[in-house]
Amino acid sequence: MKNFRKMTLALFACLLFTVSGCGGEDSEKEEANKKVELVTNEIYEAPQDPNNTQTELFNQLSEALKDGADEEKCAELVAKNFAFDFLTLANKKDGTDIGGLTYLPQDYREEFSLYAQSNYYNSYATIVKQYDKDSLPQMKELKTEKITPSSLYIGETSGEGYIVSLTAKYENTELSNDALKTSMSIQVMKNAQGRLEVIGLE
Repeated sequence: MKNFRKMTLALFACLLFTVSGCGGEDSEKEEANKKVELVTNEIYEAPQDPNNTQTELFNQLSEALKDGADEEKCAELVAKNFAFDFLTLANKKDGTDIGGLTYLPQDYREEFSLYAQSNYYNSYATIVKQYDKDSLPQMKELKTEKITPSSLYIGETSGEGYIVSLTAKYENTELSNDALKTSMSIQVMKNAQGRLEVIGLE
């Protein structure tokens, strides 16, 4: 649990409180606004109210699992899907609607959710009050910088996994980009049943 306490406190420290296109043919606009169909899988719950970018990212994970992609690739996609869902507040109902829980170990989700509500997601109401709901953070892009195989642990459990280093970009809002989490290292470990799970973030 120390990993998760560190995770939420680090994120809270980073967050202190749609870009529209122009020009182009109508057909191009319609294509850009066309809703991407979500591809589900049997291991991770689908995100709620995702935009097309998040849907495409989740679809990559579903396809990788279906095609039997190598473990490192799946770990990368688990980390990216967690980061996108957890750090995006724009599609959340309120400060108790915590994203990314499906990627965490089952036994730690409730406690992590409480930490998140008291810390990072506590900023939800502040942003809406100070600015408006359109200013809630919306992830736009995630780039993988490095993937490092590592021996990891959570509680008394240890195992092999990966540290996935990512950089993020967000849609422009009233919030300063300096107030957002733009670089992170996510720890992903395989549990006893072979399920890849997020166990820490720095």
